[in-house]
Amino acid sequence: MMKKLLGISLAVVLALSLSMVALPAQPVAADPGIIYVSTTGDDSTGDGTAGNPYLTIGKGISMAIYGDTVQVAPGTYYENITLKSGVIV
Repeated sequence: MMKKLLGISLAVVLALSLSMVALPAQPVAADPGIIYVSTTGDDSTGDGTAGNPYLTIGKGISMAIYGDTVQVAPGTYYENITLKSGVIV
């Protein structure tokens, strides 16, 4: 009985190991769910990435979806913003 249980356990471990190796790699965004804002950014040409941030917090919030984080760089931002449910600023 013990040998049979050990054999089944080894088969399960081997099957799980092989299934993990066989899975194709999925592309991952640089910072999924994070939208960047900086005083050096641009609302017209920015895309919200760390290398190409938005200029205003409002633009970052407007582009965010539920569960996103708007990461605001240090600086002074003169604007009125409206927070969005489910978005962290």
